[in-house]
Amino acid sequence: MVRRSKEPKSENVDNLLKELGKFFVEVNQQSSWPGTETTYCAEVYYFKLNYVTKEILKKYSKGLYSWIEPTLLQDLCFLKKDRKPWIINIAHEKFSYLEGSFNEDIIQDVEALNNIVGIEIEELIID
Repeated sequence: MVRRSKEPKSENVDNLLKELGKFFVEVNQQSSWPGTETTYCAEVYYFKLNYVTKEILKKYSKGLYSWIEPTLLQDLCFLKKDRKPWIINIAHEKFSYLEGSFNEDIIQDVEALNNIVGIEIEELIID
């Protein structure tokens, strides 16, 4: 999750960060994160993902595209254990994608996502 703004955090963001606190890994000043490269630094927060954090994230948002400042932090993404991107989300553009080569894991991920009401999957081929 990313905090671009220099404005004080909203009460909602403060509450979210408090609830996620015991799952906190680190926060870094970065000019790039999955799906974005900028000319300035932003705070990029890392948390462990588990059943509890999943429920906290669901409590604060209505979906991937609701992760926009100032109400929430931006660009909620999910990383694999090796910290390689898995689900990249650029909320303000209403664009998300799965990162990785086309293999059995991606096929299973896409099949699982296709079974969720409200999710539309579109193949995007990048040369």
